[in-house]
Amino acid sequence: MCNVAYDRRQLNAIGLLWATQANEPTVHDALRSGFGDLWLLAESEVVMRRSVGFAAALQERYAFGRIFAYRRLDKAAGWRRWFYVAVAPALPVLLLGRLIAKGLGCHSLRRSFIRAFPPLAAMVLWWSWGEWVGYLTARPPRVLTLASDRESLSDE
Repeated sequence: MCNVAYDRRQLNAIGLLWATQANEPTVHDALRSGFGDLWLLAESEVVMRRSVGFAAALQERYAFGRIFAYRRLDKAAGWRRWFYVAVAPALPVLLLGRLIAKGLGCHSLRRSFIRAFPPLAAMVLWWSWGEWVGYLTARPPRVLTLASDRESLSDE
């Protein structure tokens, strides 16, 4: 769950779902059903500190892209699948364009954004590839392995 903040009490109320299907569309549907509207706050800021290997991060983005597509198709009319298959190749341009506009448009982020752009672009490409494959196959990935946090690995 990237760039999202939840009320712990509400997550606990959907605990089983949260533990087995931790993806935004499913969690959001359950939260809306149980607690009403969700709010988008432009002024909110989420900081995530996670240290994972680059290859593991790419695999995770691919899997999450496939899951996103699979979940989206679950609620869509049949013809929309082929629409998504056709337009998904434009995803990298759209997503990277948004990131570039935001990263270069903010003076305080510009230098960090430029340094982070190559791996960020790779992750967007892997997500997009996964999303396209998800639309094409209408199936989630066979295996979902979350990228392990390197810090927790060093504790063992």
